[in-house]
Amino acid sequence: MWRCDNRLKHGSKRCKHSPTLKEKTLHEAIMTAIGSVVEDQGEFVQAFRENVIRIIGSHSADKNPAEYDEQIEKLQKKMLDLIEESAGNQTTDADFDKEYRIIAEQMKELKKQKAKDIKECQLADAYEQRVQNMEQYIKKTSYLKREFDDELVRSLMKMIRVINENKIELHFQSGILITQWLSNEE
Repeated sequence: MWRCDNRLKHGSKRCKHSPTLKEKTLHEAIMTAIGSVVEDQGEFVQAFRENVIRIIGSHSADKNPAEYDEQIEKLQKKMLDLIEESAGNQTTDADFDKEYRIIAEQMKELKKQKAKDIKECQLADAYEQRVQNMEQYIKKTSYLKREFDDELVRSLMKMIRVINENKIELHFQSGILITQWLSNEE
């Protein structure tokens, strides 16, 4: 039998409506929920992968930080040439200031875009890692028997909350939340 820990420690003053659940019923509901998540995860992982590819998946293939470096290097050379021309008094101070600001702004924008693209690539890699982790989870759990496995449940679950004598909420470590009905078999 399972009962609310607060009710056991403090009586009904803290937990007035806590049902007593049979362990077998609770275990069956937990394993049913795990099974349904495993079955649904295949479609979820595929949809997640498609969204990642659609939203940011192209960043790692299309963007190369070295291209930004080359453009920045060309602008630096252009800036050095401008400084040399100014030192030789071949340009006016106003022309120099204007051209210098334009080049500096272009370099600033390129550096900003490079940093943004690097961050997006890292994000794409992180999402890809999550997809791979989900696929491994599905492979590991797809062979599950319907028997309760305490170690597996503890590794998958963050929390199990009893709503009432007929329903529980299962909070998976991955963030998935499932409401599961309990069977009323004796």
